[in-house]
Amino acid sequence: MWGPMAGYYAKQLGADLTIVPLVKEKTGSRMSYRITMGVRPSDQEWKRTLNRVIRENQAEITRILLDYDVPLIDEHDNPITQ
Repeated sequence: MWGPMAGYYAKQLGADLTIVPLVKEKTGSRMSYRITMGVRPSDQEWKRTLNRVIRENQAEITRILLDYDVPLIDEHDNPITQ
């Protein structure tokens, strides 16, 4: 099951489940990736605005994702837990 959905449903079930990001799998499709947004080349001001809003609110965004038990990893594939 996709990590964000797995984390949410595992929490809702209240079962003793652990969600583990699959970052060291050598076969099959990659299971971890960065989420990105794209803007049209002509929308550079909008891109800067989005980047600023995300940067200013990153702690709150991370907190919300962790509250929903979405598994998060950093750029070195280490779990983000707080």
